[in-house]
Amino acid sequence: MWNAGAQTFDGGITAGFYSQLAGVLASIAFAAALIYLSVGERKNVDGLNDRAVVTLAGAIIALILCSFLYAMLAGAPSPTGASSLASVIYGLPFGMSILLLFHALTLLFLQHSTLTTAARTGKYIVSIIGPVWVLCYQSMSAAAAISNRCGSDCPDGSPAMPPVLVGAGLTLGLFVCSVAAVRVRRRLRRLLLHSLGSALPAALVLGVVVLVGLGSAAFPMLGTDFEPSDRLLTVLLACSFAVLLAFARITATSVPEIPRSNAVRSMMWIQ
Repeated sequence: MWNAGAQTFDGGITAGFYSQLAGVLASIAFAAALIYLSVGERKNVDGLNDRAVVTLAGAIIALILCSFLYAMLAGAPSPTGASSLASVIYGLPFGMSILLLFHALTLLFLQHSTLTTAARTGKYIVSIIGPVWVLCYQSMSAAAAISNRCGSDCPDGSPAMPPVLVGAGLTLGLFVCSVAAVRVRRRLRRLLLHSLGSALPAALVLGVVVLVGLGSAAFPMLGTDFEPSDRLLTVLLACSFAVLLAFARITATSVPEIPRSNAVRSMMWIQ
């Protein structure tokens, strides 16, 4: 049962774990980039080499910045309201940074004909499952912020607060739109693959991380009595929906067509 009065969530406590996790993922991405670059020359088919390197570099930088943001949150004596707000806001760049790393792995898988199934799975994770997971996490963080705000006055059971309902609706809408982004005809393929495709996903993620980092500079100016309002949480979830939908569309479009494996083709021919 939901009992906000008995339990509260402090984002400052979990920030240390997220900071360590982001640092570990950045180290993994850095090691992957070194291993990839240490291999001999590869055929740059459809610019996959360039996009893989740029995406890995963007993931490394984004994860390092996220680790720094969470470390600052863990060490700063911020009030509970500011910590709750930071948990909602920081979930977007951190989740997108992880998805950018998976996007880089998908581009690496595409360079091996035997890993087409893994590449297709990675595309679905990055463009459908991942964005929905990030928005769902932010919705749960918004619910925790409401719990911290109302305290013992919160009723038992899941609170039917506007941010929670909006978050659930946006999560469902994001799932439908993400599936459509993967399945529909890719009209922006030429633009994304040639002029902007190599840097656009990484640029979007880095832009979000930088904007969130600049915005977090206002946290120390929040008073000890600050609590995020329903309207603020709803606006943040709506903005996250728009950004994640754009990310899903860009990543789905920037990945070249993944050919089916010979086994799948044989099964389709037999049927």
